[in-house]
Amino acid sequence: MTKEELIAELAKHPELVPEGAPDTFLSHNESSKNAHFFFRPIADDLVLMSSVLNASNAQARATGLRILDFAQAQREKSVGPVTSKLSNLDSGYPGLDHLLALGPEVYTSPPVEDARYLIPVAVQCAAVNVCEFVGDEGLVEVRARIRFVRYTDVQRKVTPAANERHRFDNGVRSKQKFRGVTKQEYLEEYIQKLSKLGGVVQMENYERVCCIFSGKPGQDTIEVTLQRQTKAVSLTQSLKFLDVFLRRGEGPAHKEL
Repeated sequence: MTKEELIAELAKHPELVPEGAPDTFLSHNESSKNAHFFFRPIADDLVLMSSVLNASNAQARATGLRILDFAQAQREKSVGPVTSKLSNLDSGYPGLDHLLALGPEVYTSPPVEDARYLIPVAVQCAAVNVCEFVGDEGLVEVRARIRFVRYTDVQRKVTPAANERHRFDNGVRSKQKFRGVTKQEYLEEYIQKLSKLGGVVQMENYERVCCIFSGKPGQDTIEVTLQRQTKAVSLTQSLKFLDVFLRRGEGPAHKEL
């Protein structure tokens, strides 16, 4: 569809109203965490979308439009791949300073009722923390990741990206589904089991940096290996290291060893 046809189709939906910015439409659902949904056709077969939950009307409008403006200005980088992540976004929320752009392949249902024409053309954009997505996820991986990250909710708890595989000495091992996508709480559980069961937990963070935790039954220390450096630390220290590694990256994590 041409850009003009997309604008005309969006204008037919009674729940969508012109927002004031050029070619931008807004849908507002106050009963659902004061949700604001923004739509902006910017080219033939291309509609940018952003959604903002749990913000005041004024802040939601400001953040939603900032996201669309940034994505449009960075179109060559934000449109095309299944997943893109760009830095230096001013969302109005200091911890959410990266743009996440998800290609049309990610979602299979229309964002607006009776708007299936949007499925192959809509790019979902959001403000995220640097650690929540890698930025190069394929379709299977990103679909698994968004189960853990409510990326449209600006009041959410930051959930760092992580992929892992593990095996314990009792024979239990991970099932490599969804590219090993997991979340921090699960990793903490696995690491705590190492001193009881023995085994290995291998993971990577949002930088695609690999880290390995290993332990033996009855030992009160965990061996942590990061970039060929291995150190035995207490369980408490290993969990602190994990938090820094997932949220702040390899550099700060090295200081915890």
